[in-house]
Amino acid sequence: MAYAVAGTEHARALVLDEDNRPTRWEPVEVAVATGQAYAVVPHRHLLAVDLDLAGVSDSERRQRLDAYRAARARLAATCDVLEVASGQPGHRHLYAKLGPIPTALRHQLDRTLRREGMDVRTTGIRPPLSPHRAHLPTELLDPDDPATAVAQLQQPGSCNIDTLADQFHLDRRQQPISDRMWATLTDGHQAGGYQSPSEARMAFALAAVAAGHDSRWIGNQLRNPAHQLGERFRARDTVWQQQELTRLTTKAHQWLDTQQQHAQEQLDRFATTITTTPWTGQAGGTDRAVAEALLQAGRRQHTNTPKLAVSTVALHAGVGTRTARRALQRLQHAGLLTIATEATATTSTRWQLHPATNLTATTPTAQQVDLACDAARWRALGKTTTHVLRHLTREQQTTGELAGRTQLQAATLRYHLRKLVDAGLVEGGRGGWQLTSTDLATDLTIVAHERHTAGAYQQQQAAIAASAAARRRVKS
Repeated sequence: MAYAVAGTEHARALVLDEDNRPTRWEPVEVAVATGQAYAVVPHRHLLAVDLDLAGVSDSERRQRLDAYRAARARLAATCDVLEVASGQPGHRHLYAKLGPIPTALRHQLDRTLRREGMDVRTTGIRPPLSPHRAHLPTELLDPDDPATAVAQLQQPGSCNIDTLADQFHLDRRQQPISDRMWATLTDGHQAGGYQSPSEARMAFALAAVAAGHDSRWIGNQLRNPAHQLGERFRARDTVWQQQELTRLTTKAHQWLDTQQQHAQEQLDRFATTITTTPWTGQAGGTDRAVAEALLQAGRRQHTNTPKLAVSTVALHAGVGTRTARRALQRLQHAGLLTIATEATATTSTRWQLHPATNLTATTPTAQQVDLACDAARWRALGKTTTHVLRHLTREQQTTGELAGRTQLQAATLRYHLRKLVDAGLVEGGRGGWQLTSTDLATDLTIVAHERHTAGAYQQQQAAIAASAAARRRVKS
């Protein structure tokens, strides 16, 4: 089930403690063997929805249940769905294999479901039938056969995008077909600079699929007598037309999937670049945090050219906006980053990530401590010290071993280790260093309170939301 949800047999799982807090990343088979609750990141073509009714009033509970049932029915009209009783009475997990759909439509769908009281899980969800943190029973509801459920999750998935947009009132104009492509459709292949009608039809199909249209819509455009590109298409019989539409849409989806796969490979290599780069100097830790924020944005958006405002980069890096802007400039100067598209009054900057050449992507082995957490602020532990913490375990390691893993000079490393000792997270000396904390998440929260940085992330997030609301009021 976990492999099917993640879409790969090389997936890693985030093991959860009894309070549902993340503890560490492990290979799926290791996480399963622990018997603890764990989560995996769902495949980008899989919609994973969590209906949580804890702590809500009776009226709110009824509203959420009604919205959930309506959403389940609307999704079932477009693609295969899988429903799971996830533990607590009335709580549900819903999986819908959407297949490849335009990013803009997916974001609209996610926002719609969240507004209706559901949690769309993009960074982690417990797979069907995996253990509940409180050992509550879980159950497959529809389908109720595990083999059928796995097969359903493993299939490619190809929802009817037009039906999906109609069911959830999604606006497909967010990814319009370009003026050049419309000119090609209406005035013929030469208007778009193509050598033949066949080449132009393929280009138009690719643009249409990327914009969220299906073969039915493409066929309607080519059959329209006002569109010169469809002249030869209309001259053929119905069987040939259907075969041509199938060929066009299949090749378009294959090309887009290849592009997404290439983007994933580039993101993996960028992650390796972050891991292997010696982030030296006083600003090195900040630069690492900003690079990681861009990497995570790329993973969420399934592209190596993520769109992200500088203020949002700052939020996810755990630094101020001016600090983030300076770090972005340094990353550009280092050749790790360029601006693909400048920000406008209504759109964020699109960043092009440049991994180092001659690198093979590797699986990270350090524990995942977020550099944006409140304890990692410069008034508390700081970014580099928090990065060192990532590499410490309950087993003793020498300064030399840690220096190799952290890419830090021994003297610099000892300075950061002493900070961790002072914080009560680590113990050691000449013989070696080891983690003393048994509940790192809680201990980091305590550090943040002691250093007066607790709540910094939430305050920064609230400030960004208030600024956005003010801009909307001005526009209206």
